[in-house]
Amino acid sequence: MPEISSINQRVQIAKETVPGTSVPANKLLLNMTASFAPNPDVKTYRGTGRRWASTAIMNREQVDIKWSGDMDYQDIIYPIAGVWSAVTASTHPTGTLSKDWIWTPPVSGSITPQTYTVEQGDSNRAHKVNYGLFQGFSYKGTRKDGFTFDADMMAQIFQDAITLTASPTAVALSPLAGSHVNIYIDTTSAGIGVTKFTRAFSFEYSYSNGFDGFWPLDRANTSFAGHVDTVPKNTVKFTLEADAVGMGLLPHLRLGDYLYVRFDAVGPIIETTIPFAFQHDIAVKLTNIGELKDEAGIYATEYTGEVAEDPTWSSGQSQKLTITNLLAAL
Repeated sequence: MPEISSINQRVQIAKETVPGTSVPANKLLLNMTASFAPNPDVKTYRGTGRRWASTAIMNREQVDIKWSGDMDYQDIIYPIAGVWSAVTASTHPTGTLSKDWIWTPPVSGSITPQTYTVEQGDSNRAHKVNYGLFQGFSYKGTRKDGFTFDADMMAQIFQDAITLTASPTAVALSPLAGSHVNIYIDTTSAGIGVTKFTRAFSFEYSYSNGFDGFWPLDRANTSFAGHVDTVPKNTVKFTLEADAVGMGLLPHLRLGDYLYVRFDAVGPIIETTIPFAFQHDIAVKLTNIGELKDEAGIYATEYTGEVAEDPTWSSGQSQKLTITNLLAAL
């Protein structure tokens, strides 16, 4: 029997119509890796007067999946739709092939996440899960190292020794490089994207714990029965030169002012003058400033902020994410 080679493990995905109801995983994600970790919850029982357990019963079972890869203009829409709900792509103004994916996550009320069936493996051996529920995502990087992307998923029970869905459609690689990125920080929502910080050296965004599963007393359920919204942890970090511009944010930290941060990436041309693009506008309350220290020869400091709801920004929002790519649908 051939060995199971790590290099041959491909990841396939497809959106579910009903959460937990399996569908053929017909999209091949070339830029992401997925690390599956079956997560059983087993209780052991030891008889009175006995030293060792004699019975073990599994009460709950789920699968935890860590997704990672280089940041990409295309396949990144899968985890984002999983966290903030599926949206309908629109044709970019003046374009035909270019599609805009726009998310403005609600500040209250439920989010309806897109769930997925996920398969992983090769022709020798493969496995799958249903009800793949992304709980959060993050991205970070620098000009030199580029930007990486991570996401957390929970899913129902591990299904081993399956046959991969044949002939999946590959989602083409479209990397988002460090050389594509500008960082803007402004003091009004109307002015987002005006003030470019030319001495920004790193950027990190994190959204985590957006959902969790629930487990009723119903033996018909082999895994979690559904999901609920939870309070997410949502932060940004960026490193700036400790000059007059960079240190100029300290008074805003002291006063608890809103700041409006734009992470703006522009990639290769898709058609005519329309490029691949990733534009993330975020309302932030700064919460900390780090040690002033060397950053590749520049004296710099890191700011930490919490994503905040601004009731005056478009009638109340915390952020808006627009991705322009070639994908018309998930």
